[in-house]
Amino acid sequence: MKFEDTVGIARMNVLAILLGVFATLFLSSGFIVNSLLAYKGGYWAWTVALRYLFLLPPLLLVVSAQKKLFSFLQTFRQMLIPFVLWGTLGFIVFYTFLVLSVNFVPGWLSCAAFQFTIVAGRLISPLLYNDNRGKIAKRPMLMSLIIVGAVLIMQFDSLNNIKESGSMLWGFLLALVASFLWPLGLRKIMLEVENHGAALSAPEISFGMALGAAPAALILSVIGFVNDGPPSFTQVESTLGAAIFAGVIGTALFVKALSMVKDSSVATAAVESTQVTAIWFTLFAEIVIRGVSWPGLYANIGFLIVAAVLIWYLFMSAKPQAEVRVST
Repeated sequence: MKFEDTVGIARMNVLAILLGVFATLFLSSGFIVNSLLAYKGGYWAWTVALRYLFLLPPLLLVVSAQKKLFSFLQTFRQMLIPFVLWGTLGFIVFYTFLVLSVNFVPGWLSCAAFQFTIVAGRLISPLLYNDNRGKIAKRPMLMSLIIVGAVLIMQFDSLNNIKESGSMLWGFLLALVASFLWPLGLRKIMLEVENHGAALSAPEISFGMALGAAPAALILSVIGFVNDGPPSFTQVESTLGAAIFAGVIGTALFVKALSMVKDSSVATAAVESTQVTAIWFTLFAEIVIRGVSWPGLYANIGFLIVAAVLIWYLFMSAKPQAEVRVST
């Protein structure tokens, strides 16, 4: 590989990492909405169903504006089963676990447990790929584990306020399962698209997953109506916002970021690690909206560790030589 090529790849890696952070800004809105609706008493089935049903119109407009609707529908018909399977798992099932988790623990704790997704993506790679992407690079995995450890340290200030350990365990486990389902669904559908030889953009992939998840969303709507009646205005308004910001903008940007570094294990790990910034975005939002105070000593220690690791990731991915070592 020529040095000029590695420089171009390194620049692409940096852009992908920055895009991952920007995508997480929108993805974090989902945690805020989940916490709000759990506090307001919104029924979980409606929260999940409405989020992904609300995804369909805006994604349809985006794909139509790109003049790719006809070609997308052809590909969707050919890949119907993968889109239904991984759309249901990566959207509906994943989000159900995440929504249910905030019924047992505070929103910040659910968000923290979900950050295990930055390690989960690495752990499932050998099960999905037969090429270089299936290898677990030791340094990125170690750095991801450091981030997870830092996230746990952040919670020490608040753990003393949680009296019911059983409830905390359930909330952790639900968010932990969700942290595996999210990267599994995204990676599997991207791999299916790649193996099929389809040239789908990030919005098209998101639209395909949402369309594939629609039957499950409709079933949840029926469950929600039977058990809790129609959704409240607050629930409709909040899930609509989460669908647009997290489901449409955030997911599309994050899929785009992953596709930009799909051949680099280091850069892929770096992009996935940017999801931890959701804790900061969520915290800032709670300070503005709810007047939450800045956390204590342990949280700040965790913040510094996370910031240091993310900067180191950025440095590694920006080095032209890094891609040469990964690709050999």
